[in-house]
Amino acid sequence: MIAGNHDFCFQKHPEESREILDKAGIIYLEDEAIELYGIKFYGIPWTPQFSNWAFMGKEDFLMHKWARVPTDTDVLISHGPPRDVLDLTYDGEHAGGISHLHMVKSIRPKLNVFGHIHEGYGHARYDGVDYINASLMNFQYEMVNQPVLYELEV
Repeated sequence: MIAGNHDFCFQKHPEESREILDKAGIIYLEDEAIELYGIKFYGIPWTPQFSNWAFMGKEDFLMHKWARVPTDTDVLISHGPPRDVLDLTYDGEHAGGISHLHMVKSIRPKLNVFGHIHEGYGHARYDGVDYINASLMNFQYEMVNQPVLYELEV
């Protein structure tokens, strides 16, 4: 799992938060990779700055975070979407990350799964990369979307 903009506890108390998940057998990824069953995952919580939420930053900060994603990543688990990919908000703004998009175009993981932009729920495929916005809620915080099942070909 990864944290997101509502998860202040992971940003303010990372050791304690990680310990709770570890005891429950949950793998938490924050700017880190793990290989499971031969599939290389990378988890990153950071999104472009808006308001005063957790795990947000300005573009110069985010560029450094996205530059750390290993080039052999198969599945990228990010809190938010890349720019122009399932990132359109209810008011017509694209809210995805620019450096996120450049990184995905560069390393081309098989899958980038995210949420954050609730109204962007769905699946898209561009240049051989599958993108899934798996947000379960709409922008009014109502649980309206179905969980997404995706079979990764390895």
